[in-house]
Amino acid sequence: MELNMRISAYLPAIVRRRLETRDSVEVPDTHSAEVVSMFADVSGFTALTESLAARGPSGAEGLGKYLNSYFEQLLKLISSEGGDVFKFAGDAIIVFWLINPKEDTPETIVRRCIQCALRIQQHLHQATFARDVVLSIKMGIGVGRATIAHLGGVSDGATSRMEYVGVGPALIQAFGAEHHASPGDVICSAECWALVSSSFAGVPILEHGHAATDGCVRVTEVLHPVRCQSRRASFTRDDITLQKRMQQYVSRAVWPYLDDAEEFWGSE
Repeated sequence: MELNMRISAYLPAIVRRRLETRDSVEVPDTHSAEVVSMFADVSGFTALTESLAARGPSGAEGLGKYLNSYFEQLLKLISSEGGDVFKFAGDAIIVFWLINPKEDTPETIVRRCIQCALRIQQHLHQATFARDVVLSIKMGIGVGRATIAHLGGVSDGATSRMEYVGVGPALIQAFGAEHHASPGDVICSAECWALVSSSFAGVPILEHGHAATDGCVRVTEVLHPVRCQSRRASFTRDDITLQKRMQQYVSRAVWPYLDDAEEFWGSE
């Protein structure tokens, strides 16, 4: 059970739940869900790396320490608002909030995501780690359908490497919104703003003095907060077959360390 949960830490709930429902996957396999998607890009990473690299081996250790600290705080804020990290992409992350019509409306989930983004900016904008080097973050948010594709070789349950990727309107909107952002910004798509404009203060993105054609909005303030709701994913299976299949999605460089306390080797 403990090993299973450690492997689960490397997979988003939307992927694990798919694996729970079937004993084998014919690749490519796809499935879809309605989500709110956040694309968060850390700014200042290159400058921090160059600054610490000049210190030699101790700089590499410092880089791991500072980034782990920054991302730890970031992930705690995301978790506190019910977000689930879908994928790390270098110094950026993609986060999903699943929309379950039986529990919440799309409006509520979009509000929760934007509220989370503004809290992140409040706590982590211009975080100083080295002299003249700071880390900041910029975020784009979208809402709609996301399709998850499972790719890889023949699934033999032990040695094949599997990967998952996300596509669809929710991600396209989030990427497009982030493209308008500067460090410290929270930008949402027109589709998001149509759902929540009465709950936040914001200003339209301008291009050459006119509103951007995609209708994105820079969100500046929460007017009507929604209750924070941290959600721990519930799972229906815990068996050796599922464990082996989940492990296929984890980098093989990590496999030897799955039985160890991850904080001791996480920076590697």
